Amino acid sequence: MSSPEMSNEQNAVIGLITDESGPQEPSWTTMDTFERDPEVRIPHGIVDCSVEWYKKYSNSPEVLLKFDSSENTPQGCTSWLHKKYGQGLYIAEYNGWAHFNYHSGSPKKQSGYGGSKFTLNMVDGPAVELWGPWSSNAGAVNLYTEKKYREIVYYSPRSGCGMAGLALDVRIIAKLLATMCNEDVALAVIVQGSNTKYEPMLRRWRYPKSLWGLLPKEDSDTYWQDLPDRAPKFTW
Repeated sequence: MSSPEMSNEQNAVIGLITDESGPQEPSWTTMDTFERDPEVRIPHGIVDCSVEWYKKYSNSPEVLLKFDSSENTPQGCTSWLHKKYGQGLYIAEYNGWAHFNYHSGSPKKQSGYGGSKFTLNMVDGPAVELWGPWSSNAGAVNLYTEKKYREIVYYSPRSGCGMAGLALDVRIIAKLLATMCNEDVALAVIVQGSNTKYEPMLRRWRYPKSLWGLLPKEDSDTYWQDLPDRAPKFTW
């Protein structure tokens, strides 16, 4: 349910927006057309991909990426140029990645990232300083961008786990899942009203994990039993 005290953009930024016409039946398909498309290029440095299925939890499956070195991760990118959208969503797109933060501007000092200060280089003006911005989510970013993105978690030898406010082009994710995962995995596109989400799923399943709650209990129980174990840790 969306909050009546917030605008549609603010609700989307924190992941609460719903279709105004009320609940609608979801539909879904898989992104097979991009899996072997030569125009879809995997960013340099990614050497492995797996999925955390959250076997004992209702969380949506998470895409995990392994980098060959810390220098090749998005963390070390110096080419981010941000653009401000709406009331305070800052998005930078580069080489298939999207980096994003949300800051309403008032009050100036907010509590995201423990109140840390971030300096963002902008596409169309001087650098902007944000105190305590929030990471937002890929669903909010996709309201404004031509490319569509999904959050990922990445690992590298020295920098460890990931970077908040980071997402990858869903076409690239579909290709990574198809070419690097040990399991036969596809990227599902789930549409419900005006909401769209992207979620890894095993091809042998008839439904993505997010929709199991809509199934009869005996059917959903069968899927839960078929969930793979926890993703193995990456090693170097």
